[in-house]
Amino acid sequence: MLTEYPASGFTVTDDYGVLATSLCPGEIYNLALTFPASRRSLLTASDGTFMSASSGCPNRRIIGVSAGPESVYTVSCTATGSVTFKVTSAGSNTAEAPTNRRWAYASLTVAVDDSCASAACEKPT
Repeated sequence: MLTEYPASGFTVTDDYGVLATSLCPGEIYNLALTFPASRRSLLTASDGTFMSASSGCPNRRIIGVSAGPESVYTVSCTATGSVTFKVTSAGSNTAEAPTNRRWAYASLTVAVDDSCASAACEKPT
């Protein structure tokens, strides 16, 4: 059974390590996940691309066993409204983590701010 995993955490920061309250089209961000115990995970974004994305799917990243994986994410120049990040993860109950949920998910939605778009997104005149 897939259940929401409130113990999972998302942190989105800019290149300076400042917590992002919105996303700027064309800009690069660091996305960190935290789990209370190591898990395998599938991370997806409703828009944009991940560095080290899964083959053929720029908005999907498969992550091996980790309690705190990090991903580099670029907002597409055409992004509007918001971007939703979702993680589906799998863990196993062990002596070290007896309450580690087998299948779980978490999500985070962040607004896109068109006013701060990267110069790389400007259309030539």
